[in-house]
Amino acid sequence: TSAGTGSVGINPATGAMTGGTAGNATVTYTVGTGCVVTATVTVNSNPTTITGNVPVCVAATVTLNSTPAGGTWSAGAGTGTIGIGAGTGIVTGGTAGTAGVTYTLGTGCTNTTVVTINPLPAAIPGTLHVCLGSSVTLTDPTGGGVWTTSNGNATIAAGSITGVFAGTDVVTYTLPTTGCYITAVETINALPAGITGTQFVCSGLTTSLTDITPGGTWSSSAAGTAAVSASGVVTGGATAGTAVITYTSALGCIATAIVTVNPLPSAITGNLTICIGLTTVLTDASAGGTWASSNGNASVLSGTVTGITGGTSIITYTLPTGCITTSIVTVNSLPVPIMGTLTVCSGLTTSLSDTPGGGTWSSSVIGTAAVGSSTGLVTGGLTAGTAIITYTIGTGCITTAVVTVNPLPTNILGTLTVCTGLTTALTDLTGAGTWSSSNPAAGSISASGVVTGISAGTTMITYKLATGCLITSVVTVNAQPSAITGTMTVCVGLTTALTDAGGGTWGSSALGVASVSGSGVVTGGPGTGTATITYALPTGCFVTATVTVNAFPGAGLITGTFTVCPSASTNLTDAAVGGVWTTSSITVASVDMFGVVNGIAPGTTTISYSVTNMCGTIATSVVVTVDPFPNAGVITGIDVVCPGNTSALTDAVPGGTWSSAAPSVASISSTGLLTGLSFGTATIIYETTNICGNAFATVVASVNPAPFAGTILGSLIVCPGTTITLSDPGSGGGGSWSSGSPSTATIGSSSGVVTG
Repeated sequence: TSAGTGSVGINPATGAMTGGTAGNATVTYTVGTGCVVTATVTVNSNPTTITGNVPVCVAATVTLNSTPAGGTWSAGAGTGTIGIGAGTGIVTGGTAGTAGVTYTLGTGCTNTTVVTINPLPAAIPGTLHVCLGSSVTLTDPTGGGVWTTSNGNATIAAGSITGVFAGTDVVTYTLPTTGCYITAVETINALPAGITGTQFVCSGLTTSLTDITPGGTWSSSAAGTAAVSASGVVTGGATAGTAVITYTSALGCIATAIVTVNPLPSAITGNLTICIGLTTVLTDASAGGTWASSNGNASVLSGTVTGITGGTSIITYTLPTGCITTSIVTVNSLPVPIMGTLTVCSGLTTSLSDTPGGGTWSSSVIGTAAVGSSTGLVTGGLTAGTAIITYTIGTGCITTAVVTVNPLPTNILGTLTVCTGLTTALTDLTGAGTWSSSNPAAGSISASGVVTGISAGTTMITYKLATGCLITSVVTVNAQPSAITGTMTVCVGLTTALTDAGGGTWGSSALGVASVSGSGVVTGGPGTGTATITYALPTGCFVTATVTVNAFPGAGLITGTFTVCPSASTNLTDAAVGGVWTTSSITVASVDMFGVVNGIAPGTTTISYSVTNMCGTIATSVVVTVDPFPNAGVITGIDVVCPGNTSALTDAVPGGTWSSAAPSVASISSTGLLTGLSFGTATIIYETTNICGNAFATVVASVNPAPFAGTILGSLIVCPGTTITLSDPGSGGGGSWSSGSPSTATIGSSSGVVTG
């Protein structure tokens, strides 16, 4: 060899050359004659040492580099495998181990290196969903790694992942020795909206609980204390106490409420029948309660019930917990005042009467005045004085009158007029005399001096003593009126016409119950009950009839909440008893016999309460509105933006509010204008609200990073007809190449190969 721009080593005997330095060298071959021949040998440079961020993880990529550019990359054998871009040097990890990499220039010169392919951690097992605010533990069989999450929807420490915001979060498990990692997507489920409704109830009664999150199931921690139906209706059990009511959503997340079940009071004891103006004492073994009466028929104070007007009253005993027990107290009317002559001579009689009939008569001093127990006929005794005559009806209510018994006068005493069919008692103080009538066909007289009217006319009544002395008086017998005819029942404020033969006057025993006009027209009220209507002739003879006055029904006033949601209920009440509840639209809401209105579908319905008796039917009503559940609609619009850019989101349902679950990634204005702030994803929420709860519509907005073109690497000089290869490893790939002057140089849009 001879010196040139390069050098080679050569075996003098074989001609085997070894490249020395790059350039040209002259090689001479000399034969024994001394003749020579020469050739110029070109020595090409090897590529530079291969560099790059190695090792690489399975399925990950790294970029290898060597100069000069324009060579070709290839993978060699090893314990592992890789893939490599022949023109880019981008290595993709295949199977774990090692693999050779060779970079070959167009001259055939090469350089090699060994790439280590590290294995990934094992796949992440465990529960890949968690409820908001709860935690689950993830594990990786590889061990020794570090756990991280991609956004703030969840936090993780030592594999324990806790839900922070509803949505998803990418969980990464990284081996610190190799940097290789594996990921899994964890779903964070929202909790149910929360249990609402009255959380206390009495034993045997119900309360309705609701949770606006649909599709959940109800359960009770103590069914013997508080059982709960599939629709959330809690029934108080016989065992008072508390029970935890749980609502579990379809995603397994729960909301709880503690329901208190209070015991009912003991049964009310005592006499439940009373007369007007009298009292009875009721008791209840459960202390601390308050007493109340349902109406004005009876009043109650500290358990002492006082009868006010005839009828019934519901007596209620209420504990501080609101639990009640009731009993019905009957207030019976007193008999009307005793009618009849309340004076009688010894040995004579007077007939007393009262209404209603069927009662029992008794005397406080039988020796002064005896009375027939069923007839009311009072007989004057031998002992002059007074006796209290009592009339007791079947209810035990009584009325009394004082009957005076006088000794026989020396003259005939008594009423000297009598009506046909009636009697009048005459007396004489002398005693031991005998009575007689001169005209028995008109009026007879008993041995005791009781004159009985037989027919209209007059008769001489004689009282004759044993000595033969007598005294007389003329007794006039007047005819009785005919029986009163007409309807004997009437409603308060209405009238009924009674009739008789004529010539008499009408009267009422109880003007507050029934008044009667001069023509016999009876007007009911303002009170109710019975009144004795009398028709009297100028002679004093009269007939009576009992008129009953009934009250019109009262429908009272409906109270309660008049707005309800579908599948919920509201309890209406009316103080009037015995009524019937109805609804005008069963498709909107139903109502049961207790006034519980159950919402069925949005709309309005008229709820009526009707009370009926013989005087007619009275109804009162209210309009109940069933509100719809809220609807959040569907969010529409472009949900992908770049940092600093905006996009308008919309929702067809008006009146909602916008919010972002990750305001550091993307914000949302009150009008739905989405603004990108930083790379990542953010759940955008549109919420609508009414009395039936809240509804949500969501969309996951993505904020993409700004593009980065990197830096072009490679030789920037090329000869006409030849090529060079440009690269841009810093951009991450995916770009497109172009030439600003294609008549001077063209470039492959994806390869980066420049042709002069």
